[in-house]
Amino acid sequence: MSQRVVNDWRGGLWAFAPLAVWIVVVFAMSSSSASMAETSRFIGPLVRWIYPDISPETLKVIHVGVRKLAHIFEYSVLAFLSVRAFSLFAGHRLSNWRYLVAIIPVVVVASLDEYRQSFDVTRTGTIDDALLDITSGMLVIVLLWIVRRPRLAGQERSPGI
Repeated sequence: MSQRVVNDWRGGLWAFAPLAVWIVVVFAMSSSSASMAETSRFIGPLVRWIYPDISPETLKVIHVGVRKLAHIFEYSVLAFLSVRAFSLFAGHRLSNWRYLVAIIPVVVVASLDEYRQSFDVTRTGTIDDALLDITSGMLVIVLLWIVRRPRLAGQERSPGI
């Protein structure tokens, strides 16, 4: 998907607005309203509807798994939008480094998110979650790089994602 590179304020808004909105979504999902106790109110009944005879231990494992998948999804989208933003804005100077620069928002948001959760009694901010978030984001960035890298040495890099 090739997109035009922009370098004015409107272009910057177009490039970075989805990333900024998604960062707000990530921080909203790390609030107490998305704690394990809160998400169990809809994950538990849904799983019990599908598997009525499920044991409490198995239900907890599934609940934790769904929450970890949510981490992977959140930071995969964050990484994609980060690569997109840095691909669209700043022309050749930054777009040539877009995959490396895109890691910065992923690491910063994951670290701040878990740090913030460590002060909330309904949440648990852990280094393991931060590492899962960063790894998920980096995997997406590497996959985007693999898909978009020039196939031949003579090909010129496109400014798109």
